Amino acid sequence: MTIGARTRTKTLIAVAALLAARVGAASAAETVEAILARQTQELVDAISAGNASVWEKHLDPECVYVDESGGVLSGKS
Repeated sequence: MTIGARTRTKTLIAVAALLAARVGAASAAETVEAILARQTQELVDAISAGNASVWEKHLDPECVYVDESGGVLSGKS
């Protein structure tokens, strides 16, 4: 696994953890695992489609992104 792939994996894990906090808005019949899988897939699909609204829907406006070189971007960047 390359450094970039590890970074993406760590990023997806972090996103999944953030999404876990938003589980209350989901259907009671849907398991936490299903919610995390669905929302993570929505976020990944939104990257290739260039659909920022999905990220805005799932992440707190105060969220920051830290890249592998230590660069920090806010959610509005």
